[in-house]
Amino acid sequence: MNNKRQIKFLTEKEVRQIIDHIEDETLRGRRDKALLEILFSTGLRISEALALKRNDLLVGSPHETLELSIMGKGDRVRTVYVSPAAKKAFNRYSIARWPDDDSELAFTCGVRAVQLMVKRRAKVAGIEKFIS
Repeated sequence: MNNKRQIKFLTEKEVRQIIDHIEDETLRGRRDKALLEILFSTGLRISEALALKRNDLLVGSPHETLELSIMGKGDRVRTVYVSPAAKKAFNRYSIARWPDDDSELAFTCGVRAVQLMVKRRAKVAGIEKFIS
């Protein structure tokens, strides 16, 4: 008897569908779009993405891929790549956010809030798969 759970990954089309359904005319929409772009382009865990500093993401041209060294589980360092689309989304978010906020963290929300946001955004986009 095989008790291993079957993992169903989102396709690239489904990921784009979720991100493209986010209206980014509000600060929350811009934040959600930037965070999802970063999560999906890098493969970071939510807690790792929430530990990013805004200055980590505002390096170089927004049209170039950004290489970051991340301290992950088990104190292992690994390299992740932030796509130009993720950098552009973060730049758009940062322009709206930082005139009034001097926090150095890129995102100031909790892991559970992000989990719920991802599920909600997927549902709105019509994605029926279990999202975690």
